Amino acid sequence: MTKCLSGFLFLVLLMALPGLAQPRRKIIIDEDCSGPGGSNMQAPALLVQSPQAEVLGITVVTGDQWRDEEVAHMLRLLEIVGRSDILVIPGAEYPLVWRRQDAVLWQQGYGKVAYAGAWDPRWWHPANIVPPLPEGMPTTKPSSEDAAHFLVRMVHKYPHQVTIYAAGPMTDLALAISIDSDFPKLAQELVFMGGSLNPQTEDPEFVDSPRHEFNFWFDPEAAHIVLRALWAKITCTPVDISIKTRFSPAMMKEIEASGTPLARCGQVLPARSGGGFHVG
Repeated sequence: MTKCLSGFLFLVLLMALPGLAQPRRKIIIDEDCSGPGGSNMQAPALLVQSPQAEVLGITVVTGDQWRDEEVAHMLRLLEIVGRSDILVIPGAEYPLVWRRQDAVLWQQGYGKVAYAGAWDPRWWHPANIVPPLPEGMPTTKPSSEDAAHFLVRMVHKYPHQVTIYAAGPMTDLALAISIDSDFPKLAQELVFMGGSLNPQTEDPEFVDSPRHEFNFWFDPEAAHIVLRALWAKITCTPVDISIKTRFSPAMMKEIEASGTPLARCGQVLPARSGGGFHVG
């Protein structure tokens, strides 16, 4: 799936940015942390273990799954890689305006989408339900602070030093802007996955509607607010780029052979939910 491929592209992009090595780049990961595997787990797993990155916190927004389920997956991932010192901060449970019934009506008027994230009827459940996790339930707890206030607080604490890595719907960022209009100007950079121009792919999610992209579609009002804000710098990786990135079977075998706790976990996780180490 395209979503699974984009995580590694983001990692390569962030690691290649100038000035990343000295000092370590301060990063806030704002993501719909669906699990147990896939890019939404792979990208944070690599970032939190990178000597080039200082992850200040992971803010979790509803998107591919519901927020509370995603928070549990991320807490468990940090336990597995031994980085439970990193804060996991719950973000928005719902988009700014849209609700599931709005998405249903939209599809009746404009055509059914191939993927609807937390609203997808194939695995939909109420927002307050956290099903048993294949990787085990976490014992650590999330932060009591909310994502929007955490984002604002961090850019004030480290003005012009924080990179916001946004790999999900932009609800948390829009709420942060509503709290403090200076939030975008105080961040060093916004790096986000979003948008689709004309990807060359056979993925059914984009063949019939190449301009459709999930992160923007799930909360279009938030995307409108965030992309009109006065950021010092914005880097976008659209679907067109992400589909050119491949996670090969050879790469998966190399990871499995490392014998790390995360690699052992990846060997036993199911292929659904972004699953294990998914091969695109």
